[in-house]
Amino acid sequence: GGASLAISEIGCNIFRLLGTVVMARLLTPEHFGLISMVTALTAFAEMFKDLGLGTATIQQKEITHEQVSTLFWINAGVGIGLMMLLASAAPLISWFYRDPRLLWIAVAISSTFLFSGMMVQHQALLRREMHFTKLAVIQVLSTGLSTVIGIALAWKGFEYWALVWKEVSRAVIQTSATWIMSHWVPGFPTRGAGVRTMFQTGSHVTGFNILAFASRSLDQVLLGRFWGPGPVGLYKQAAQILMLPVSLFSYPIAYVMTPALSALQGEPDRYRSYYKKVVSFMAFGYMPMIAYLALYSGSIIALVLGEKWMDSSPVLPIL
Repeated sequence: GGASLAISEIGCNIFRLLGTVVMARLLTPEHFGLISMVTALTAFAEMFKDLGLGTATIQQKEITHEQVSTLFWINAGVGIGLMMLLASAAPLISWFYRDPRLLWIAVAISSTFLFSGMMVQHQALLRREMHFTKLAVIQVLSTGLSTVIGIALAWKGFEYWALVWKEVSRAVIQTSATWIMSHWVPGFPTRGAGVRTMFQTGSHVTGFNILAFASRSLDQVLLGRFWGPGPVGLYKQAAQILMLPVSLFSYPIAYVMTPALSALQGEPDRYRSYYKKVVSFMAFGYMPMIAYLALYSGSIIALVLGEKWMDSSPVLPIL
């Protein structure tokens, strides 16, 4: 499972890198900054889109169709609610950043919550049953097709809207492919299905996600508020280059470890041994890559993004 997801992550990173290389030359740092200013705020809503119920489905030792169906409708309702909340908050986001262009960007980005809410349980079931090859195909397909759409729109002169529709199309493709691959059809919600304990698990995951948001997105919010879209674009792209090698290891391993460690809940010694081995493997793999990025940040920025992005080169070694 880890191998198939690692291969898919390499494929996704190739598409991401290709998209970054091409679109960085077709668009400006300001265009990227506009999207990052919105997504830095919507990332907070991301913490609540599944209420941690996807992880709860994976961790549950035994689960019924009625329970998953009930959770599906809860996640779908939350997704619709977040979409409506963010769309109605779009004028406030535009006012906060003092940029009228952000109003319709926020409205368009809010639609992604509708689709993500409808795939939480389908994706969780695929992970619970360890269908990692299917998950890998979904990841590559959604990333690849959305990147092609973004490049095509940027080439046609859609400017920052190319980045907006790239995000929206990725959500649509990923949700559609997940439904097709999982073959699971939800039933009607059932009262007394026994999901209360799963909500407790979900609350812990959501609490962690809120803390993670504060550490990963607050910097972009403050940059956008006080310095505008240009600096946010430079900062965001430097951070994305840094995350490319990390995601080669962290994404597939985290995806596999959740169901694997869940199966070892009653064996603490094996659990601890497995966890230590994985952390050691990750550190051995990606620490040298990060050191390389820090040492040759200027050359890497010039190669990947182009000369007009050189102001982001001091940011990369600091991060």
